[in-house]
Amino acid sequence: MEPEPLSKTAIALQLEQADKLLASLSAGNAKLAALLAELDELTTAANEALEAKAAADSAAAEAAARARQSRETAARMAEELEHKHQMLKDWAFSAYAGGGWTAEMVSVFDALLTDPEKAGNPVGDLTYLTEQRITLFADIRRLTDRQAEVAKQAEADAELTRTTAAAAREAKAKADEALEAQKAVIAKAEAEQVEVLVNAAPMAAMLLGMASPEAKARGQAIVDALMERNVDLPDIDKPCSNDTKIYANGQLPASALCPLWQAPGHYARPDAAVAFNALSQKFARDLGRPICVTSSYRSFSQQVAVKARRGFWAATPGYSQHGFGKALDLCGGINDFGTIEHLWMKQNAPLFGWFHPSWARAGGNKPEPWHWEYAG
Repeated sequence: MEPEPLSKTAIALQLEQADKLLASLSAGNAKLAALLAELDELTTAANEALEAKAAADSAAAEAAARARQSRETAARMAEELEHKHQMLKDWAFSAYAGGGWTAEMVSVFDALLTDPEKAGNPVGDLTYLTEQRITLFADIRRLTDRQAEVAKQAEADAELTRTTAAAAREAKAKADEALEAQKAVIAKAEAEQVEVLVNAAPMAAMLLGMASPEAKARGQAIVDALMERNVDLPDIDKPCSNDTKIYANGQLPASALCPLWQAPGHYARPDAAVAFNALSQKFARDLGRPICVTSSYRSFSQQVAVKARRGFWAATPGYSQHGFGKALDLCGGINDFGTIEHLWMKQNAPLFGWFHPSWARAGGNKPEPWHWEYAG
C-alpha cells in the first residue's frame, strides 16, 4: 500500500522534528556539531551528484537508442532506394531492348488498327506502363530526399550520443568525488570516535536521552533488537541474475529482477538489489532491523492501477522508475523526514548508489520521504 501524500502541515512538523533531532545529536559537543554540519552538506552534494548521474545515464541511453534507430532507418531507406534504382535500370534496359519509345508508338498504332471493341487492351497497357514510370520517378525523388534527411538525423543522433556519453562520464566522476568526500568525513568521525553517526548503540543511547516519548521508544527498540538479533547475512557480492538487458518500462521479466533482503515479495533489477541489500544489512547492523519496503518493481499494469488510485501523486504509467526496477518506497521511519531512520538513510544511501530525488525532498513538488532511487 502506497503512503498517503503529505500535507504542508505534516511536512512542516516533520522538518521541525528533524531539526530537533539534529540539535539533540550534537548538544554540548561543538566538534560533533561541526562534523554533522559538514556531513549534512556533503551528503546533500553526494545525493545531488548521484541524481545528476542517473539523469545523465538515462539521457545517454536514450540518445544511443535513438541513434541506433536512426541508423536502422537510414539502412532501410538505402535498401529501398537501391531497389527502386534497380527497377529503373530494369525498365531502361527493357525499353532499350524492346525499342524504347518506338515500341510504345507501335502499341498506339496497334490500338488504332485493332477492332474498336478490343482497342482498350494495348492502350490500357501503355497507360499503365506510363503511370508506373511516373510513380517510380516520384518514389526515387521522394526516397532520395528522405534518405538525405534520415542520414542527417542519424549523424545528429550520433553526435548527441557522443555528447551525452561524455556528460554521463563527467557526472559519474563528480558523483565519485562527492562520495569520496562524504566517506572521508565519516572516516574522520570514526577516527575521532564520534560513533553516533555510525554505531547503533550510541545512537540508541542518544534517543533514550531525548525528551520525546517516541524517541525513547525507538531507542529502546534499537537496544532490544541489538540484544536479541541474530541476523544471518547472505552473500551480497553477486546478483541473483546476470540479465542486464534493457527492457521497456514495466516489462522486466523475472530473469531481470532480484529479491530484496528481508523484504518478501519485493524485487529490483539485479545491480540495484545487490546495492540495496548491502545498504539494508548496514541498516540492520546499526538500527537492529532491515529496511522496511512497501513498494518496489511495478509492472505497467501495476503502474496504471497506482495512477488510478493516486492521480497527481503517481508517475505517468511507462515513465515511473519503479517500472525499471530502480525505485523503492520505504517505511519503518524512513517515510518521515524527522526521524533518525530518515537521517541515517540520507547519510548512508548515497554510499550504496541510492539517492533521494529532488522532487521527493521536503521542498520538492511531490514531497515523498519514502521514495528512493538507484543511480547505478
